[in-house]
Amino acid sequence: MLLAKPWLPDALAQRLPKYRHLWKLPERETRDGIDIFFARYLHIPQYRRPQATVRACCRALWRTLKRHGLTAAFDVIHAQGAWPVGLAAPKLARVLATPFLTTLHIQDDSQLYERPAGRKLYREMLRSTDTMITVGSPMDQFLDELAFTGRRARIPNGIDPRKIQAAIHAAGSAPPPARDWGHVISVSNLWPTKGVACNLLALARLDAAIWQSYTIVGEGPERQSLERLARDLGIAERVVFTGRLSNHEALQHIARADIFALPSWQEAFGVVYLEAMACGKPVIGCRGQGAQDIFDHERQGLLVEPPSAEDKEPLDQEPLDQEPLVASLTDALERLLTDSSAAREMGEAGRERARELTWDTNAERTSALYRQAIERAKPASSPAEAVV
Repeated sequence: MLLAKPWLPDALAQRLPKYRHLWKLPERETRDGIDIFFARYLHIPQYRRPQATVRACCRALWRTLKRHGLTAAFDVIHAQGAWPVGLAAPKLARVLATPFLTTLHIQDDSQLYERPAGRKLYREMLRSTDTMITVGSPMDQFLDELAFTGRRARIPNGIDPRKIQAAIHAAGSAPPPARDWGHVISVSNLWPTKGVACNLLALARLDAAIWQSYTIVGEGPERQSLERLARDLGIAERVVFTGRLSNHEALQHIARADIFALPSWQEAFGVVYLEAMACGKPVIGCRGQGAQDIFDHERQGLLVEPPSAEDKEPLDQEPLDQEPLVASLTDALERLLTDSSAAREMGEAGRERARELTWDTNAERTSALYRQAIERAKPASSPAEAVV
């Protein structure tokens, strides 16, 4: 497996929280028996000169393949996302004489695909890919907006039931605390579009007697403002910020909670909703987002109204009006907090639904697309030896 990662000097990456995961990144490692090779490329921020970033990514991938003698090791390329690997895939696929597929997990910032240089790269990816794979209906809508008429398939993300059960067991192995119903949790990067601030505003509007705590698992640029908001609302003593946790630790926190609420309004799928459902929790998500593909309103959880805005907002800005979301979210939380029996029924229905969406199912469907793409491809020729 190849992972393309931006290159930064270690000294700089160590000082910048956003890029700390790149500090001392190895050239190669093995996870679950799979060899992973890291291709480091020069990344120009804010989509400036996207051709240069895509070219650097493509060259880094090619050099990594050559260094490890892997240029003839692949029958198909699968790009996970458009920026920048999906946009680099057409050229790499020509060099390796292999077909490629692209999965869209998120919608890129419009700064990329609406500017001439980025639009040209997008068109080449859409024209050349064997199949565009989407994880949910928001990505299907995005392809429609791009006027994509090629081959496409929707393959939802999934969960590993074994990992879920291990986390539930670990959460239950400790003595359960004596507590009442009413513990809410969210797990996400702390960005404005995740709706964590809306959770705080909604809980502050509710009768303090009907909820016990709100646990926020995750880290991000909004953390300080969220902590300040909790203090300003007078609920800080019942709000717990855990910071970033491993998936196993986050799942344990979900297993100990009663309600999962993440009213994110830019969510192509949202595996964490599925994980919460697999833990038997009723879930709250935004209507019209990936959550709507995962669970049915009133059956496994509740869908709330997204913020009202005429235009889509950049990822790092607040929506034009959060009030419709906060009002709808307040009602949803109050309903689940005051009717534990109905909430638990939704949680059990969610557990059943989660069994349908596993990584094994995802892998079977994806493998079928690989075979079809290989059959459609022309006979493989020897990879070009020139530097990309």
